[in-house]
Amino acid sequence: MMSAPIDDPGIAPRSFTATVEWMALAVCVSGSVLLLGWVMYRCGSGFDFTDEGYYLNWISSPWRFGASASQFGFVYHPLYELLGGDIALLRQANVMVTYALSCSLCVVWIRSLCSNWTTLRSLQRTGFAGIAVALASPSLAFFELWLPTPSYNSLALQSLIIATIGALLAVRNLSRSSIAGWLLIGVGGGLAFLAKPPTAAMLGFLIALYVIAAGKLSVRGMLVSVATAILVLVVSGLAIDGSLYGFVRRFTKGLDMADQLVPGIRSGSFFRWDGFSLNRGQRTVFFIVLVFSCVAAALALVKDGRARLCAAVVAAVLAALSIATFAGLVPLRISADLFIPMQFWAILLGALLAAAALAAGAYQHLPRGSLALVLLLTMLPYSYALGTGNNLWMAASRAVLFWVLAGLVVCAELAAADGAWRRLLPTTAITLLMTSIIVAAALEGPYRQTQPLRLQIDAVEINPRGARLFVTEETASYVRDLGKLAKENGLKPGDPLLDLTGASPGSLYVLGARPLGAAWILGGYAGSNDFLTAALRQETCGSMGVSWILTEPGSRDALPPRLLEPFGIELSRDYQEVGSIKSMRSFAPTNFEHHLLKPTRNPEIARQACEHAKRADPSKLH
Repeated sequence: MMSAPIDDPGIAPRSFTATVEWMALAVCVSGSVLLLGWVMYRCGSGFDFTDEGYYLNWISSPWRFGASASQFGFVYHPLYELLGGDIALLRQANVMVTYALSCSLCVVWIRSLCSNWTTLRSLQRTGFAGIAVALASPSLAFFELWLPTPSYNSLALQSLIIATIGALLAVRNLSRSSIAGWLLIGVGGGLAFLAKPPTAAMLGFLIALYVIAAGKLSVRGMLVSVATAILVLVVSGLAIDGSLYGFVRRFTKGLDMADQLVPGIRSGSFFRWDGFSLNRGQRTVFFIVLVFSCVAAALALVKDGRARLCAAVVAAVLAALSIATFAGLVPLRISADLFIPMQFWAILLGALLAAAALAAGAYQHLPRGSLALVLLLTMLPYSYALGTGNNLWMAASRAVLFWVLAGLVVCAELAAADGAWRRLLPTTAITLLMTSIIVAAALEGPYRQTQPLRLQIDAVEINPRGARLFVTEETASYVRDLGKLAKENGLKPGDPLLDLTGASPGSLYVLGARPLGAAWILGGYAGSNDFLTAALRQETCGSMGVSWILTEPGSRDALPPRLLEPFGIELSRDYQEVGSIKSMRSFAPTNFEHHLLKPTRNPEIARQACEHAKRADPSKLH
């Protein structure tokens, strides 16, 4: 029997080249774990009063609202309660769940492409496992806007990862692992529906195409998946509304309200194909990353000692730069929008081009399942983005993990052939560096916040439950002043509060108040006025009669008080302004003033006036 080459990194690091490769792998794995720790640490900083306020209003008390097209609030509510309403812990849990699922996906992805896994030596398997852990880092690019609080977007991504793990495990023969795979496809599909129904619809289509193209189709397996997805939805419907009729009614009413806000949203606009464009700087970065990825991947595929050493050194340097970036050793002096997740397409294309150029003949030896997997992983981010009102591909780019894995399928097949995990090192290091830069930019310019997270050092209790965050001085002052104003005038946690600012649902969460009508009455849309009316139809006259009101006069997003007249409410007659709070934010108007209004009528008189107004206008009947 021939002995293995002494420089085989899968056996023992006995040569200088193999030693450098193991060191590079260690730096990559360390970089990925440290990047995760960096993100987790920053989960205690910053607060966005728009989207995050909406997420928290939903998650904290999802049963307050009778209409919802997405049910993410119910999914995350048990976690919110388990963590005692601590926002930082809730964010950390969301980050950890996303990363852990991504690690699991990468491990299963590696094993599915290594048909000879059981014959590999322990060090070879260790090397591939290390590559899998490092490859999970692009999942953190999901937080490029720094909205780490759980939402329908995070649930959609997590459900897609679960379903993809299932698709990789599922095969035609129903072994234990195969059955687990078919079950996971169903669980992922059910959760995707609870997050965003369009995502679930596209996911089902893509999974069906994949199992057929990959030769994995099993009628019994598909039935298991479908039955599991139905079971998830049935159990969810019973837990949420006590009946399937109530659950369906909740969903359809949610769609109706969404259609009020954005007319036509229930139509085929869910399924569209947007274009995208990069500015000059972004195109330059894209081209550089593409060329570098192609060259680095090619070096790793070449069976030459010097090329191997060069590839290992490149990987080590890139991974070290990644660590230096988030450790603050390399000041980030680039435009926040120069590096964007969309540029991970360059890594996908670069890795595929390298494999095609140096191992063109290998394509004919690849199982059809691998080629089908490339297509599945490439399209999954599109499934994630469906349902958004923003550009599809910019939204899809937050699910870049799938693109990275799609680009490396061919390289992984070649690496698995002789257990040479080193062939994946350079591209893995490139993805780590790209992710680190994108996350660093996010923390330097968090979404709709005025300062980098590192400068937000004022500790404040965000909610009466004691959620403590580090925020800007202006935000801390706003939170304290608003809380003091509410307390001095008798507004208690749980009291109904109607938000007419159109842009600050987080203010209601700060007070612990119950949002009236919806978790966020969005302003600034063509259908915002109709949306407010539809939301208030869900409320009882008793709640409306005792509701407080928060306004922002002069804002383009503010909703006009006249919309309350059909419900028997006239602000000048029925409310008293108890005070106002001035502060600043990152979007227009940057200097704003919120006014808090207290109801002055007797609750019973207010209820009767509301009911009388509804009888006069039957369209407003509850």
